[in-house]
Amino acid sequence: MNIFLLFLLLLIIPVQAKLLNTYEQNKLQYGEPISIESFESKLGFTGYVSYAIDKGWKIKAFFINNKCRSEHMINQDGSKARFDRNQVRLEANKMFDPAIRGSYKKKLDFVKVEGHFFDRGLVAYEYLLDGSKLVGYNGIKVLLYENDQDFIKINPKAYL
Repeated sequence: MNIFLLFLLLLIIPVQAKLLNTYEQNKLQYGEPISIESFESKLGFTGYVSYAIDKGWKIKAFFINNKCRSEHMINQDGSKARFDRNQVRLEANKMFDPAIRGSYKKKLDFVKVEGHFFDRGLVAYEYLLDGSKLVGYNGIKVLLYENDQDFIKINPKAYL
């Protein structure tokens, strides 16, 4: 009976790709992965999994002990799909729940990447330039800091 109720809840409540999902939740959302690279672990699935999603995008998720610790949304091979600023923010909010992030701490800009650091993790946008003009975003990276550390214990430059 409990299994039936759990299955029913999974059908009613949509699963979103997001940090802290299990491997099974992401598989339910996207179907079979397009690639898997696993590492030996006795505590659950650990490794990289890539899923094809619509509009020319794929998500590469990194799992530690069956929990998603980072996701990187990038173009599928050969795709020229791009996001605008509003789209990239909406997708990042789906991938890394603002309630889990904590308060905003710092912004760092590097060539073609801008990183936004929060108490519990990072949201980074990868963008394309035509000369010095921004022409669109071609990637989103979200992650939780290593070992569940807070912002004050990390080196932000090491995360971009």
